Amino acid sequence: MKHVLALATLLLTGVLLHAQEFTLGDARVLPEPKPNLPIYDYAPDGHCTVLRDGDKLTMFWPGHDSHRATGASIFEMRECIKVLPMGEPKDFDNGGAWLYSVFPRGGRRMLGFFHAEDHELPLSPDSKWTAYKSIARCISDDLGMTWSGRAQILTAHEPKPETAKCPASATTASCGMIRISI
Repeated sequence: MKHVLALATLLLTGVLLHAQEFTLGDARVLPEPKPNLPIYDYAPDGHCTVLRDGDKLTMFWPGHDSHRATGASIFEMRECIKVLPMGEPKDFDNGGAWLYSVFPRGGRRMLGFFHAEDHELPLSPDSKWTAYKSIARCISDDLGMTWSGRAQILTAHEPKPETAKCPASATTASCGMIRISI
C-alpha cells in the first residue's frame, strides 16, 4: 500500500508541475444563449462539448437524442441537427444516448463517449423511469455529423434486472471523459 501511495504522489506531483496558469478578468453578466435547439429548454445533467473549428464553434448537446450545433459563439448557435439518436428497441441505449465527451482524432475523425440508458425491462414493460445505465463509445468520420460503432464500454457488474423493482439509478451514472497529454 505504501508503494501505491508513493507512486500516486509522484505521478500527481509530475502532473502539477505541468499545470497551466490562468487569471480571471472582471465579472460580467452574459445574455442567456438562445440556440435553435429542440432540447434547449431541458437542461441536461451532464455537460456539453465545445470545439473550435476555425472561426466557428461546434457544440454537442446531450439529451435522449444528442444534437450538434455550430455558430460564431455559444450565444449564436444556429445550425442544429440530431446526430446521435437513442437506440432501437432491444438496444442497450433504447432509452437515450447522451453524448457528453467528444475528442478530435485527426482529419475528420472524432471519438465520442456517451451515457446510455436501457429502459426495457422484460417483466416490467411500463418501466419508463427505471434504467439500466452504461457508458458507451461511438466514432464519427465526418466531424460529428453522424456516429457509428456504438458499443458499451462500462456497465454494472450485475446483470440487467428483469423487473423495475431495482433503484431508479441502477448501475453507472452520467459520464465525462478527459484526455490528459503529458
